[in-house]
Amino acid sequence: MPLRPCYLTFDDGPHARGTEVVLQVLEERGIQATFYLTAKNLSSDPELQYTLVKRMLDRGHALGNHGEDHDPETDSQYAAASTEEVLSDFQKNRAHFQKLFERHGEVFPGFSSARLPGSGSAKPPFVEMITQKLRQPHVAWTFEFAPNDHPGLAHIDRRNWQKIQGLRATQDELPAMHSIILGHDAHWGGRADLLRMFIDHLRKTMMFQTLGTPPSRNLRAIKRPPQEAPPRSDREPAAQSPRAR
Repeated sequence: MPLRPCYLTFDDGPHARGTEVVLQVLEERGIQATFYLTAKNLSSDPELQYTLVKRMLDRGHALGNHGEDHDPETDSQYAAASTEEVLSDFQKNRAHFQKLFERHGEVFPGFSSARLPGSGSAKPPFVEMITQKLRQPHVAWTFEFAPNDHPGLAHIDRRNWQKIQGLRATQDELPAMHSIILGHDAHWGGRADLLRMFIDHLRKTMMFQTLGTPPSRNLRAIKRPPQEAPPRSDREPAAQSPRAR
C-alpha cells in the first residue's frame, strides 16, 4: 500500500532545549518538517537562535512565520487587536531573522508560509491579512500531538494515543492523508524517545513532506493568496478548530 503524504510542523521555536531534541530525532529518521518561528524565543541568546535556525535550513527543513511575539493568542486578544497590528508583528518577525542572518554575513531565505498564533486560524480577517497583505499562504493544522504530562492543552484529550504510553493527540485515529500535523518545539526537551515512537508509528503508513512549497492540492487547512488557488480537492481532512495555547 502506498504511503500517505503528511506535513509535520512545529510551532514557537526556536527553543533552547526542545528544538535541539526535535532536530536530532528528525535527522536520525531522515525526515524534514516545517518550523514556524517566533523571534522573541531565544532573542536573549542570538547566537543559539541563529545556530538552530541555520541548522534547520541546512537539514532541508522549511520555515514559516509565526509572528514576533506570539501575541495575540486568545479570542479576547484577537478581538482587541487590529489586523494592521498583527501584520506589523509578522513583518517585524521577518525583519528580525533577516537582520540575524545579515550579522553572520548570510542572507535569510525568508518564510514559505505563515501561521497565526493560538485561535487566529479561526479569525477570517486575520487569515485574509496574511494572504492579502503578507502575500503568503496561511497554514492551519488538522492533527495535534503532545506529551501526556505537559500542562494545559486540555483540547489534546486522547491520552496514550495508539497505545503509545505518554503521548496524547486530538483524535484516536491515525492522521488522514494530507494531514498537517502540529507539535511544539518546547514540549520535547528531554523527550526524544517519545518523539521517536510517535514518528516511527506514523512512518509505517505515512511519508513526511515539508511546506516549503505548499502543496498544489487545495487543502482546507491552507488559505492562499488569490492568484495561487489550485483546483479543489475533496479528499483532505478538515482543519481543526484552533484553541488558545
